[in-house]
Amino acid sequence: MEVPRAAVARFADEVWGEDTGDTIQDRWWMNGHPELAIAAVDGQTGDIAGICVAVPSAWYLCGVTVSAVSICGWFVSPRYQGLGLGKSLVRSFSDVAPCMNAFSISEAAIQNFRKLGWIGPFSSWLRVLPFPLMRRFVLRRRRRTTNLSSRNYCAGAGNLPAELSDALDQIDTNKPDAVFRHKRRASDWNFHFACRPERWFDFRVVYRDSNPIGYFALRRADHHAARAYRRLRLHYVTDLVLNTTDDDAIRFLFDELAAAGAAHGAGALLLCTTSSVIAQGAIASGWLSEGTPLVGSTLARKAPLHMQGEGFTELHASIDRIHLTFADSDMDFNI
Repeated sequence: MEVPRAAVARFADEVWGEDTGDTIQDRWWMNGHPELAIAAVDGQTGDIAGICVAVPSAWYLCGVTVSAVSICGWFVSPRYQGLGLGKSLVRSFSDVAPCMNAFSISEAAIQNFRKLGWIGPFSSWLRVLPFPLMRRFVLRRRRRTTNLSSRNYCAGAGNLPAELSDALDQIDTNKPDAVFRHKRRASDWNFHFACRPERWFDFRVVYRDSNPIGYFALRRADHHAARAYRRLRLHYVTDLVLNTTDDDAIRFLFDELAAAGAAHGAGALLLCTTSSVIAQGAIASGWLSEGTPLVGSTLARKAPLHMQGEGFTELHASIDRIHLTFADSDMDFNI
């Protein structure tokens, strides 16, 4: 049963304070994908008691493709708190997805997920490249690997070039077995675009001997980001995927990323990853990290945390094999 928008607005005013009913209408799950939010409704009054939001995905795990959801948050009206309603809402997603996780979560959420038997939290790494235009001087002097090349594409809702679509599907099909990540086919990206249809992304696909081996997706900070980020001309590396750990390919990918940032006039690039290979590759390419004086402590403190729930818990011994970026969960929809 679809819940009226007016009821959602009243719920928002009750949970987050007055005058938030209008702003909730701009949430990504209220625009195009309201079915991704499950609401608990009081049968007597018709009031919304709680809402849980999740992003669907598919993962290739242990030789089979499984459905999963990333829990993005649950919210319970003060009148119904203490009844275990939030946890029941989370469990309700298990009917459609046997695997669950969460990325970019608060300390309060961590405690609640632990009560559900989830493992974690595990940290990610934030990397920042300031003034990518300055990297041009370094890139011009660097010797390029001859069998690596790139192609760039502009993509958004209703506009995914056929050549890019084919490349994304090939990269996803050729994912290394040692890496766990959600499927990133053209169809998955079309879902992503639909959640924020006003956005456009700069994709660059990396090829080795004409075979696609990786890509990144870059976009500028828009009105959903803090004003300071917009003034900085911050650009988010929404996603970054590479099917090899070869040093030349990693270096080439980061060179292309810096060049793309410079072409867009970005003041800084921001990357989030749980891949140690990518995190170290960024440092080798001049990106700032948690080890950088002055800014390092801030990057470490703000690095998003993730937890793994039903279906993922058996991966505890291989948690470093789970690769997440801003494209996971609803992080990219909110920043």
